[in-house]
Amino acid sequence: MSPSATSSRSVSTTWRGCNPGQQYGEVAEAWLDLGARLVVVTPGADGAWGYTRYRATRIDAVAVDVIDTTVLAVRVLA
Repeated sequence: MSPSATSSRSVSTTWRGCNPGQQYGEVAEAWLDLGARLVVVTPGADGAWGYTRYRATRIDAVAVDVIDTTVLAVRVLA
């Protein structure tokens, strides 16, 4: 199962998590076989992949400014 890319940007489709070396689609198919109805893979800047039994698709990530809020939370809760 291969997702349809929405851009020509080169992105990784190889799982780096609990199933290293497997393609996202292979991992998604295994989870779908276990009963999941929707599998979403969100590898950060590479966008997101969505898989169902009938379709796979990919969307680009949205660029955002990342702000560390943990320091603020510690100050507020202290």
